[in-house]
Amino acid sequence: YTPLQHDVHGGWHGGYYGSQSAKPVAFFYTDRAPYKPGDTIHLSGMLRQRTTGPSGGVEQWRTGFEAEYTVTGPRGHELTKGKVQVTAFGTFTVDIETKKDGDTGQYSFRLDAPRGLFGSGATFSHSVPVETYRAPEFTVAVERAGGEAPLFYGEKLEADIRGKYLHGAPLAGGEVSYTIRREDTAFSPPGSENEPYTFGQGRGNYWAGRHRFGRGSHSLGGSTQIAQADGTLDSRGLLHISQALEPAKKTVPEGEEPPVPLTATYSVEAQVTDANYQAIAGRGSYVVHPAAHYIGIRSQRSVYREGERARIEAVVVDTKGGRISQRPVKVELVRRQTERKAVEKDGRWVYEYSHNDEKAGSCDLASKGAPVVCDVEVAKPGNYTVTAETSDDA
Repeated sequence: YTPLQHDVHGGWHGGYYGSQSAKPVAFFYTDRAPYKPGDTIHLSGMLRQRTTGPSGGVEQWRTGFEAEYTVTGPRGHELTKGKVQVTAFGTFTVDIETKKDGDTGQYSFRLDAPRGLFGSGATFSHSVPVETYRAPEFTVAVERAGGEAPLFYGEKLEADIRGKYLHGAPLAGGEVSYTIRREDTAFSPPGSENEPYTFGQGRGNYWAGRHRFGRGSHSLGGSTQIAQADGTLDSRGLLHISQALEPAKKTVPEGEEPPVPLTATYSVEAQVTDANYQAIAGRGSYVVHPAAHYIGIRSQRSVYREGERARIEAVVVDTKGGRISQRPVKVELVRRQTERKAVEKDGRWVYEYSHNDEKAGSCDLASKGAPVVCDVEVAKPGNYTVTAETSDDA
């Protein structure tokens, strides 16, 4: 179906774009998609009017009239047409019969609303996929042994690929092909009390524990395939897999310390093929932590005047978001000075940039159930980065 905030033409609208006049829109719904040739397409719709401006919204359009509709096939040929009654609520329903030997592809529905006494007519369209497909006869799932216990680097991921018929019997003898992929990700511990804090890698090219003011939770790069194999489901419909969990190897300049490992998501993607050559896929994703504790920080403000004191709060939590007390916390404020120099290269003048980081202040604290505070002076104007470090028992 087409959601209410997205009109039938695939456009998103606001009070600052497009025409400033009210515009009629249609919202279409079907009971499923795709359909098979020979199925009856059950289509419903609502006609509304989208208004613009500061008080814009969606409101009632014309009601209680008869409209004409036309259905065309994937090759543009007309399949059927007729009339439908738009109710007092601006809704309508129509059933469209398809032929068992009919074409597959996108079937187009067009509704033509005639001119009203005080308004112009309008045309609305919607497409419905009609495809040949085979109903699934079994399911595939990737189930981790160990349930909800957190995973850490240095451990092994133990999981089962399970094939099971829809009537409950195990899919014995199914051929399995699976891959395991690793992707560095930002991790935000659960709990509403942790939402204001930034955990792991923040914005900018810094490793875990280094943050700019603000909050971010996102993928930190593309995934990497680390394993691929084939197998066969046993009499219980299971194939067991085991994978060592290791952080991605990062290349660092000689003499520098390696970066703190990032949180990663390991994904197991499996495809099982039965004796009837039907292939069904299943997937499982698991977060792998670099440590048992995470440190989160936030700033009272994101902009300070020269000479003011920045108030930085820090918390230490476990992988489930619970606060941890009596852990060492080191907070450091670093000012980055960027300089540029004009140089001549290949007959052209270009700018080369260099960066110099200088320590602006720090605090050595111990975590508590409540946030601990580091109060440091912002002595000079510039761009500042907050780094925070802690350690667990390992």
